[in-house]
Amino acid sequence: MAALQYLDSLRNAHPELSDWHITLSDLYQRKLWHQPHSQARTAGDALIQLYHNFITDFETKINLLKLAHFCVIVSQRYSEKEAAIKYLEGVIQKLSNTRESRLEEPVLYIKMQIGLFKLLSGEIKRNARIS
Repeated sequence: MAALQYLDSLRNAHPELSDWHITLSDLYQRKLWHQPHSQARTAGDALIQLYHNFITDFETKINLLKLAHFCVIVSQRYSEKEAAIKYLEGVIQKLSNTRESRLEEPVLYIKMQIGLFKLLSGEIKRNARIS
């Protein structure tokens, strides 16, 4: 229920996005966990907070590749690339802890984003191997 309380606090803080918060709440209550990622309209830190206070409540109940896609979108909202990389490495750890059999694709997708961040920051050079 903490996830729903978070959405209520968002609705009170941002009444202009009330319809969006109601939609997220409805999807959550109907256990349509695969759909909120398509509702990602918030900007900046708000999407990061949405992940940590709402999506984490059901993140392992959705398709892990869809979760990876959403997490990559969230990572792009971090102002510091190092923080984004740390966030994505944490997501990889969470995925690994699920012990699901089909982790290769979501983990690879996330590692590609980490590689892109490192390439953009100059930490790795073009044509270098990313571990």
